[in-house]
Amino acid sequence: MRYEKCGAYTVQPKRFNQMRTKLARVLISVTLLTFFFTPDRTNAASTAPTPVKIAIALEVGGLGDNSFNDAVVNAARAVQKKYKISDSYIRVVPTDGTPADRFSRLKFLAKAGYGLIIAIGADYAPAIKRATIEFPDVQYALVNSSAVAGMNVSCLVFAEAEAAFIAGVVAATSSTTGKVAYVSDASESQLRLYKSFKLGAAFGNKNVLTTSVPFTDSAINLKNAIANGVDLIYSTRLVDGEVLNLVAKANLKKRKVWLIAQSPDQYYAKLPTAKKEILVTLDKRIDHAITDVIMLALTGGSILGIVDEMESIYGRAYNFSNSGLNLSYLNPVTAATKTTVSRAIAQIKSGKVSTIG
Repeated sequence: MRYEKCGAYTVQPKRFNQMRTKLARVLISVTLLTFFFTPDRTNAASTAPTPVKIAIALEVGGLGDNSFNDAVVNAARAVQKKYKISDSYIRVVPTDGTPADRFSRLKFLAKAGYGLIIAIGADYAPAIKRATIEFPDVQYALVNSSAVAGMNVSCLVFAEAEAAFIAGVVAATSSTTGKVAYVSDASESQLRLYKSFKLGAAFGNKNVLTTSVPFTDSAINLKNAIANGVDLIYSTRLVDGEVLNLVAKANLKKRKVWLIAQSPDQYYAKLPTAKKEILVTLDKRIDHAITDVIMLALTGGSILGIVDEMESIYGRAYNFSNSGLNLSYLNPVTAATKTTVSRAIAQIKSGKVSTIG
């Protein structure tokens, strides 16, 4: 796998906004999949698929971030090793984070003949939209975002509501004080996820008290919540490790406060030094998503599932049902907690319980 300090990539999907019904979308997808998986027979000497050049456009922070960049590259390395893909067919490029740099790197990669460009994070969405106009024959994969519509853009997203619901179940069944908290910013999307967390908490223990704790510039609200007896915290804060630090400080006072974290979103989630403060992590299986999109690209295909029908967003939503989400126990929990969590996940898979508040 080749790493460089400069680069770019882009792609443009043909839009099918004229499709008005779900049936039409399904028929188109089936037709395309049949085409993509049919070997190229123009060369009678071989029916092997033509190798595709793959590029990964990193988010700010580069390699070593212990978060999405590392998770995506490690997954790509695993596929490369398994199928003996040459380093010359895979390139990894960084970004300085500016819109101009993101687009220039996508553009460079597209011109350099990369057929699949995997971009990490929602901040690449504007650059991908521009790139798809100039380079409609390139396939793009956008990791952890559903912000771009197009038949050549695969949005690889994760069921955040399911994760929040299960976090609520763990918190409610593990709390000794009966007080649990959801820590996030005050955005509308986070308020929706708090409702999912609250539903999960009620599933685990109807008598538990849940609270939403906003954490932007000041930690005062979280400090007060801990002082008032909150002993289980599910945090979606990504900016820094301050929530973990506050939990660690509380535990120095011989009060056990547990944190439920996200991986790979929060870089500190599985560091050895953090383990004593974190009860469980909700894991996004980046390895599954990257393996899926690369394997399809190697056979000339792409992920054509419907992520958002109204907005014509294609790709795949990874959840508990397709093993795209996972719960990791970093510290012991009671047998009752494990039993309730297993029951909750089973009911999510069967559709018997809604995770949307």
